[in-house]
Amino acid sequence: MQLNEQRVWYAACSLQVEVTPPYDDMLQVTPSSGMSEGSFFHQNGWYFPPENIPAGRKAKDGVYFLSPCFYSNNVTGYLLPRSFLLRQLKEVGVVHLFRTEVIKDTRVVPTAGFFYQHMSKMKRFFVAMKIIGLQSLSELTPFNLNDVQKLMHGLKAREFAFILTKLVKISRAGLVTDGLKNYDWEVDVDDDNGNDTTQERGAQPLTDVQAGALLTLSRTYISLAGEIAAEIVRLTDKSPKQRIISDDLLQKLPLIAENLPSNKHETTLHLLVEISVAHLSCYHFGFRPSELLSIREGFILSAGDNVELQEHRIKFVRTKNVPAPTVRELRVDPYLLDVHTALQNVRKALGAKNDFLFAHPDAEWEHSTNLLLYRLRRFSQLHRQDFAVTGYTWRKTVVEMMVRIITEAVPILAHVLGHQSESEAVGYALSNPQLRPEIQAAVMQVYIQRAGTLFETATSKSSALGGRAGKRLQQLLSADINSEELGFTEAEFVEDAITRGNLPVKVAPGVFCVRGNLGRGLCSMNSGDLMADPANCSAACEFQVQMPERKQVVRDNIVYLEQYLRSKTPSRMQKRHAVNQINEQLAAWPELTEVRDDMLQRLPQLRKWFAQ
Repeated sequence: MQLNEQRVWYAACSLQVEVTPPYDDMLQVTPSSGMSEGSFFHQNGWYFPPENIPAGRKAKDGVYFLSPCFYSNNVTGYLLPRSFLLRQLKEVGVVHLFRTEVIKDTRVVPTAGFFYQHMSKMKRFFVAMKIIGLQSLSELTPFNLNDVQKLMHGLKAREFAFILTKLVKISRAGLVTDGLKNYDWEVDVDDDNGNDTTQERGAQPLTDVQAGALLTLSRTYISLAGEIAAEIVRLTDKSPKQRIISDDLLQKLPLIAENLPSNKHETTLHLLVEISVAHLSCYHFGFRPSELLSIREGFILSAGDNVELQEHRIKFVRTKNVPAPTVRELRVDPYLLDVHTALQNVRKALGAKNDFLFAHPDAEWEHSTNLLLYRLRRFSQLHRQDFAVTGYTWRKTVVEMMVRIITEAVPILAHVLGHQSESEAVGYALSNPQLRPEIQAAVMQVYIQRAGTLFETATSKSSALGGRAGKRLQQLLSADINSEELGFTEAEFVEDAITRGNLPVKVAPGVFCVRGNLGRGLCSMNSGDLMADPANCSAACEFQVQMPERKQVVRDNIVYLEQYLRSKTPSRMQKRHAVNQINEQLAAWPELTEVRDDMLQRLPQLRKWFAQ
């Protein structure tokens, strides 16, 4: 089953599920597939099809409700098979699968990751209730809630409050039997001590010395991969004379010999080559752990008959911030083809039964993320390295190197690392306090370039800006007025705009907001504050600027609208929405009104859609 099919399955089943509990024991709660039979309400473990779970997270394919939970002071607890708390927990699970609009602002199609993340914490909450002697949600009060929170003190106060808020919403909606009473629930959040932006956050980049040491080690193991593969064949032979690494190879390996385990040396040799490939791959591309673990044999493709002119591309799967798993391809250095071949030969020597590059030879799936992290640590231990390497260390290192070395690094990072937006690339860099000045300079450079582009466009005779702010700017900077008559140059215009805080903020492709620090646009009218809100940005706003390429987009939409309104496929509401969108865009491009009027003159039957 593909992920899109899973979404359709949940959309269809949500219409058939009983409005309120009790639910039928044979209610199917997760879809079946060629690799999974699906789960049912009466079962004590609910699991998702493994093929739709991101690489490295197959172990988090669902939740087993009866497994024990561990708390501080050696306190352990679990739910009993026929307990009322277990049934209530399952009813809460149904909400997380079929009624997500109750607990979130918008409806979310559940995935294994979403269900595991939310229901694992919810299970700990229910087990904590059982430990303090409660048998139902209705027995929870603001007084004994403190006992539950004390047991779960390792959980941030905000997360604990989030769990309680969900239970309150579910209870008030009648979606759990004998739910919470209607008390005035209150949790002291105390800001969790706030966020100190001067402190390091998460994995930190490697220093030049550390990165150089890892890359040197990794290249050494790749160069020895042929000998290592031959040694593995000898060690795994059914009747070897000795099951230890030969002295000849051991002298060439740059590890600390006394750190070697006493047996299963073929496993250690595999780890050395595998983690070397991981280091080199992540150094080149800054992979996330899931992207690295998704790589299969043959992941480097070669195009072209001429060997000298061949282009090599790497293929991997991206799952973060995309609606469905997406295969990405990036150009690679030919050296990585040798790196790939090295690990493939070692896996062949081990008799690997799967095609995942980072997997145990006998496993069905790739390594879990936790196992990858262990193997990264083990690699460091074998070489007595005094620094830690995590799944995101190289990603942060790539960000640091590019920000320090490359001009306009932020948009390049966003493309190479597969970030959804430039702001995500900036967020990675800002996790390292030492990069803060470079990032601030890079972001300001983007604003300066945008302001300069607006100036050049507004003073050009061959292009026009859209939006009410764009039209005003065009009138001010008329192409018929030279810089002497205008009284300032482009550089002075940009400097003045930056000084006043009129930074061109991108809200959509080709659309910018220039309202400044104190301007109140239409988005502010909706939210009641001064924060820019791209989701509520309107072409009728006084502070919106549209670039020239947007004019053709709006023109094409008007032309297409004729076909759309005459079609029987869209609903009446969809057609009304399309008309409203066109009318709004005409506020940004009033000169296109005649295109709409020409259409209505030719097709008077469409005028009803534009009647106020």
